[in-house]
Amino acid sequence: MQIVATPAANDNSPTAVEAVMVYDATLLKSLLTMSAADWFSSRDQLRNDFPDGFASMSWEVVPGQQLDLRTLPFKKGIALLVFANFRSAGPHRARLDARSRARITLSDRDFTVTEGN
Repeated sequence: MQIVATPAANDNSPTAVEAVMVYDATLLKSLLTMSAADWFSSRDQLRNDFPDGFASMSWEVVPGQQLDLRTLPFKKGIALLVFANFRSAGPHRARLDARSRARITLSDRDFTVTEGN
């Protein structure tokens, strides 16, 4: 996975980004309705409620920064989600194909995902 922040990303502010490998189908249904703001505010409680339901990794990405992540250390799950905590309103959530190499581009108000091999 690669994370690229444009120079004006998140209104020129750092962006918290979290990759979440989901292992529990009930949890996945809930997560697919959550915005990034909901995820970041309820993550600790979700960890208590579903102790084996997910694993996650997070980064704080500053405007203009690029992160090249070779592999994520997750065991195989049922879905891989990414949440990006933007200052603007919106879901700021994406479901990724865990088998492809994703490029996440953080822009001023949202992010896009391009998947490839």
